[in-house]
Amino acid sequence: MLDLLVGVAVSVALAGASLRLEMFDTRGSALAGGAGVFVTVVSGVDWLLLLILFVALGTSATRFALTWKVRRGLSEGGRGSRTGRNVLANGGVPLLVVALAGVAAGTRHHLIAVYAGAIATATADTLSSEIGVLSRSTRLITSPWTEVEPGMDGGVSALGQVWAAGGALVVAAAAALLFEPSYLVPVSLGGFLGCQADSVMGATLERRGILGNEGVNLLATATGGITALGIYGA
Repeated sequence: MLDLLVGVAVSVALAGASLRLEMFDTRGSALAGGAGVFVTVVSGVDWLLLLILFVALGTSATRFALTWKVRRGLSEGGRGSRTGRNVLANGGVPLLVVALAGVAAGTRHHLIAVYAGAIATATADTLSSEIGVLSRSTRLITSPWTEVEPGMDGGVSALGQVWAAGGALVVAAAAALLFEPSYLVPVSLGGFLGCQADSVMGATLERRGILGNEGVNLLATATGGITALGIYGA
């Protein structure tokens, strides 16, 4: 009961702090806080900690060189503030997994792989995007010989790829510590590959107007989660 109360209190406090610090807009902060409470109540504080890790890493990457990114029009929402749509796009799959875990406790280990893989994907994508735009060379993932402007849909860089791998690995290491060591490889690979899927969909579906950025994020996190599950269950 104490863990539950602490988790709920932390979620509410972080929602208020994120709004004050302009990490999210009003709706984004409310959804993020509600998501934290939901995860805590249904699955526990250990699941919540992974979500908090994503928010912390993503916010740090967003704020890194923010003035430089703002001047060049490369900052999310003008000043790096995330909206409710962003929260749902990156958190939709993890929240669905939490809901499933609440009614299918027998598959908990497999659902953790999906949950952590989806969060690792969101983390990898955020870090690669926010720090990768600082690279001097950005190329289209579907056409590596084609150089594109930083921030272009489907654009990747060596710097961004290193941070994508690092972000996925950090989340995987946290999952291994919080749950069991066997999550390390599946989650890190799932997160990195999910990030690559995000870039491929950005270069194809998003550039053609078939999907928006939120739709691409949602499908990418699902891809990363399913990939992590496939490797975990292999």
